[in-house]
Amino acid sequence: MKNNRLLYILLGLLIVLIGGYAVAKKQGLIGKPAGTEVTAAKAGPATIVEKVSASGKVQPETEVKISPDVSGEITELYVHEGDSVKKGQLLLRIRPDNYQAMVNQQSASVGTQRANVGQAEAQLQQQTANARQTELTYRRQASLYKQKVISQSDYEAAQAAYNASQEQLRAIRAQITAAQSTVRSAQAGLEEARKNLNKTTIYAPVSGTVSKLNVKKGERVVGTTQMAGTEIMRIANLNNMEVRVSVNENDIIRVQLGDSADVEVDSYTTQNEKFKGIVTAIANTAKDALTAEAVTEFEVRVRLLPASYQHLVKVGA
Repeated sequence: MKNNRLLYILLGLLIVLIGGYAVAKKQGLIGKPAGTEVTAAKAGPATIVEKVSASGKVQPETEVKISPDVSGEITELYVHEGDSVKKGQLLLRIRPDNYQAMVNQQSASVGTQRANVGQAEAQLQQQTANARQTELTYRRQASLYKQKVISQSDYEAAQAAYNASQEQLRAIRAQITAAQSTVRSAQAGLEEARKNLNKTTIYAPVSGTVSKLNVKKGERVVGTTQMAGTEIMRIANLNNMEVRVSVNENDIIRVQLGDSADVEVDSYTTQNEKFKGIVTAIANTAKDALTAEAVTEFEVRVRLLPASYQHLVKVGA
């Protein structure tokens, strides 16, 4: 019995020693330290893509607003929304009656003022002849006065007549100068009236498509040269489209000119269409915030590459 008890004790100690050795070895306390598994990769250049998301509006890069410089009723309208137009093409006419009347009035004024100049010049010729005769008389009387042939009163009368004739000459010359100035003013008024008459016919300043038409034949429009009048229509170049998006101040530093962009348009999302674009402009100043709490944003323009939507243009042609 004693031998069996001793055997059990020795077996128990052996098991404890074996277990302790296994634990110590696993933890690196005995033998070589345990290694760490790693994955090796070949070194080489890699492209890091930073993504910035923003929303905006698709619109033509170039869109010209057409407003009249004169006011009146539209008597003829030659285009419709969606029409293609060429530079110099007649778009509409504004009733010219009042402007034609102004041309006639200014033309008559020019004629009147020119007639006044003609009359003054005729008076000048006559007065010049009179003044020359008066001067000769004065010189003769002065000579006779020195010779004591005539009295002082006769001499003074001749001198007064000479001075008066010279004064009349100066007055007529001043009258002619004033009349000529009035003619120039009337001519300027006539030129302005003619320009206003010409402005009653409006031509396309650029080639493109009528993207927006705001008026109809018979409507009245307001136009001035000092400020923009009634917006009649817009002509856009639909061959070059762009997206104007608002990017917040945290993301704007990651946007650079020439960056590529993927553009999703709401009307084509169901068709899984994505268009390619290039960043062409980044605003230097932030957009005006509507409230103090609004996020600071900058406008970024992205030009759509025609190749990415050309297939849609062909389908719709």
